[in-house]
Amino acid sequence: MTPLGMVVAGLLLVVNDFRFNGLDLIPDLIGWGIVLGGLAKLAGRSPGFTAAAVAASFGVVLGIPLLVVEAGRGLVAAESLVIGVLVFGTCTGISAVVDRSDVQRTANLLRWIGLAVTLTALLSSALGRSIMVTADGAQVAAAVVVLLALAFFAWFLVFLWSNRKDPALGALDARTQPEPVG
Repeated sequence: MTPLGMVVAGLLLVVNDFRFNGLDLIPDLIGWGIVLGGLAKLAGRSPGFTAAAVAASFGVVLGIPLLVVEAGRGLVAAESLVIGVLVFGTCTGISAVVDRSDVQRTANLLRWIGLAVTLTALLSSALGRSIMVTADGAQVAAAVVVLLALAFFAWFLVFLWSNRKDPALGALDARTQPEPVG
């Protein structure tokens, strides 16, 4: 699997809980480990990838308490920050190593939108109100914010997936693939 393919697969495991009788069958810790493995393969190519890999390592650490407790507001805020740094660093790295201007433009747009999404999530957490649950007329606005954040995250994952085969991002091209045996 390509490094960006690993990042996508790992993030999908992080954000989706597969529960049986309240037990998460595939803990976030595993997803973060896969993300870290993919980013570690890219870390030498750009400081952005290194920053994203460091963020993923914090994700691994955050996954440990999630093995035994449900995520409280503090863990959710910390994971939001980790994902925000991961998005910013990954997009910075992609922009630095890929020579295609369309990819660079999209990466730059994604990293700044990701920063805004992260700051919104952290502000919501700091104010003591979950953007997921409100008790007043702000419920519709909160739902819109959540839907926009989900749409952004889906866009980020699709962007990574669509660029996973780029040789500049660690994918093997036809010149560097090993010859088949036999």
